[in-house]
Amino acid sequence: MISFSEYLHKHAYADATIITYDNGVAKFLLWCQQKRYEINQLNYKQCKEYLIYLNTKKGIRVNKLKAKTVNHQLGILKAYFNYLVFTDQHCNNPLANTNLKNVKRKFYHQLLTSQELEDLYFNFDTLDIKKPRCKSVAIRNKVFIGLAVFQGLTAKELKRIKVGDINLNRGKVKVSGTRKSNGRTLDLNGGQSYLLMQYLQEDRAILQKRINCESDALFPMNSDRISCLTAPVFKELKKLNLKVTNLKQIRASVITQWVMKYDLRTAQVKAGHRYISTTESYIENDHTEMHEEIEMHHPIK
Repeated sequence: MISFSEYLHKHAYADATIITYDNGVAKFLLWCQQKRYEINQLNYKQCKEYLIYLNTKKGIRVNKLKAKTVNHQLGILKAYFNYLVFTDQHCNNPLANTNLKNVKRKFYHQLLTSQELEDLYFNFDTLDIKKPRCKSVAIRNKVFIGLAVFQGLTAKELKRIKVGDINLNRGKVKVSGTRKSNGRTLDLNGGQSYLLMQYLQEDRAILQKRINCESDALFPMNSDRISCLTAPVFKELKKLNLKVTNLKQIRASVITQWVMKYDLRTAQVKAGHRYISTTESYIENDHTEMHEEIEMHHPIK
């Protein structure tokens, strides 16, 4: 029989994550031993009891854990029960359909409208570029902005995207999935294609030579930190619109527009969300003032 660590490794969990999950399960098993609960007979009620226990001390509720922390523990237990089912040590996963309740996501007070998003792209100057500024840098930055405001890509996705993921003939961009997000193929906006073609045929090679970086990345960098690209880009974007803050704000604005325009399932696919509940949470974003902090109460009731 394979161990829990081997099971996680087989399912492509990162080494650091495996260590964290092992430690989390060890604490859970110790608690079960103290409660004299049999692992192969554990049910939802007992698992819920453990999650509540995490927020208590000697029966007295103390400073409540952040919902994100409890959600992390829930994720560990879900993975562990999947392992138990896989190794025939349990008949089912009692937490399979359990999600956090009453947890509000972190939203922005100033989301951008669809027109404001488009203006960031179309008003970004790549023509009136004077030394010591570089025209190829400006074109790269505008391509970067386009993938943010039209396709809603995250910083990690923008860093990971490759030249081969762009299909100009079909007007598509492929976004690879991860353990936390689904892969998808998105349509390019009509205003992106020409500039992307120029960037791929000329400017990208100029920048590669300039930074001495041979790579198949769409945005070659001589640093592992995407901030070396985003920082100067957002400095320019704030000159176009004072409401602009960061890439997360832009993505939240894009997804909110999708939720308003399409059905939830379509918006979920375009955003790459694993769960429809994640997409549903953006319904609350409909250009109203939203809570900025996650509510600090126990999510499972």
